[in-house]
Amino acid sequence: MPQTRSMAENLSDAGAPALANAAGSMGEEAKLLLQPDRPIETDTNGQRVPAKTHPSGIVNGSSANTTLPGADAELQELMRNSPFLDLSSPMTPYEWLKCLLMLPAFLIRCCITVVCMPFVWCVVVTLAWGVQRNEPMLGLRKAIIRPFLKFWSHILLTIGFNYWPSIRGYENIKEARRVRAMLVFNHVSYADGIILGSYFLPCGLCKASIADIPFFGTFTRACSFLFVERKGSGDVSKTTETLKGGHATELIHQRCEDPRFPILAISPEGTTKSSDCLLTFSTGAFVGGRPVLPVLLHYRSRHFNNGWGRVQSSLWHFMRIQSQFINLVNVEVLPPYMPSQEEKQDPRLFADNVRRLMAQRLGVPLVEQGLKQQQELKRRGICVDWTGRHIIMAKPHNQCKPTIGNQSSEFKK
Repeated sequence: MPQTRSMAENLSDAGAPALANAAGSMGEEAKLLLQPDRPIETDTNGQRVPAKTHPSGIVNGSSANTTLPGADAELQELMRNSPFLDLSSPMTPYEWLKCLLMLPAFLIRCCITVVCMPFVWCVVVTLAWGVQRNEPMLGLRKAIIRPFLKFWSHILLTIGFNYWPSIRGYENIKEARRVRAMLVFNHVSYADGIILGSYFLPCGLCKASIADIPFFGTFTRACSFLFVERKGSGDVSKTTETLKGGHATELIHQRCEDPRFPILAISPEGTTKSSDCLLTFSTGAFVGGRPVLPVLLHYRSRHFNNGWGRVQSSLWHFMRIQSQFINLVNVEVLPPYMPSQEEKQDPRLFADNVRRLMAQRLGVPLVEQGLKQQQELKRRGICVDWTGRHIIMAKPHNQCKPTIGNQSSEFKK
C-alpha cells in the first residue's frame, strides 16, 4: 500500500532549504522535482530536462505576447502573455496535408461513434432507471454500470477521439479511496473528463438543471454526479431540493465522506487553457482539510497544441485534434496528499502547496491568471482565428474579424 505523506514542509514559503531537506528522503528524482522555479519536461528518451521558460513564465512560448493597437491599457495587459491565447500551432502546409489524409479516418470514427452511442445510451437508461439526483447507485446495478461505462469511455476516447493514454501510479487509487481523498487534476482539454472516466469514472460537479436533460442527465445520474444549483438561479424548488444538505462546499465534503459514492473529481483551475502552465487554484476543494489525490494530465503533441483556450471555433479546434496522426496523453496519479495541521486551517496555503507540487511534477510554470481573466477575454471577444496566426476581436453578434489586418506582424506567429 503506498504511503501517504504531507508535503507542507516541502512546498512552504520557507524557500529552497526547506525544499531540499524535505526531498532528502525522497530520492534523486524528488530532489530534482522539488527544486523551486525550475520547470522540467521530458525529452524523447524519457529523461527530465529543464524546459525553456518564457520571460512571462509561460513554457516554450506557447502563449501570445502581443498588444492591440487602439485598445485600452487594461485590455492590452490582459492579452499580454495570456495563457488562453496560443499562436504556436498555426495552419501550415503540413497541417493542411494531415487534415486531408486523416479526413477518411475521422469520418469512420464518427460513424462508429454514432452507431455505438444508442446502444450505450439504452443500457445506461435501463440501469439508471429510477435513480434520483444526488442518490447513490447501489447493488447489482452499480456492479454492472461502472465497468460498462469505463469500457465505453475508453472506446470513445481511443476510437472516437483518437486519444491514446498511458497511466502510471494507478496503485495510489486504492489508498485514495481508503482515506476518501478528493481527486484534483489540471484542466487542459475537453477530453479530460473522458480520460478520467476511462480510468476512474469519478463523480463530478454539475448544474442541477442538467439532471433533467434526457441524454446528459441520464449519464450524469449514472455516474453519481453531485448536482448543485448556481447562485442566482431562479428555480427555487430545484435549489431547495438540491441544496437541502447545506452549502455547496458542505455537500462536496459530505459526498467525499460517503463510501457509497465513487471518488469526487474537481479541477481547482476551473477552466481550460492553451498554455503549458497551471492557473490559479480556487480554494473550494481545499476547505475543510480533506486529503486530495493529484492526477496529472500531460498531452504530448509535437505539431499541435491540444490545450483549449480562446479560439474562434471550438469545432475547428476539435477537427484539428482529429487530424493528428495520433494524440498521446500521459496520466500520472500521485500519492494522496495529506494536509498538515497548518494547511487544514488555511485553505489558500493548502491549495498553493498542492498547485506547486503539481506544477513541479508536470514541469510547467505557475501563472497568476485564472477563470476571471478567461471570462474577461470572452466578454471582450478576444480569440485566436482559425488559422492560428492572428488575434481577432469578435463583433457584437459573436462573429470575428481581424483586428488590424495582415499588415501587422504583431499578431502573427
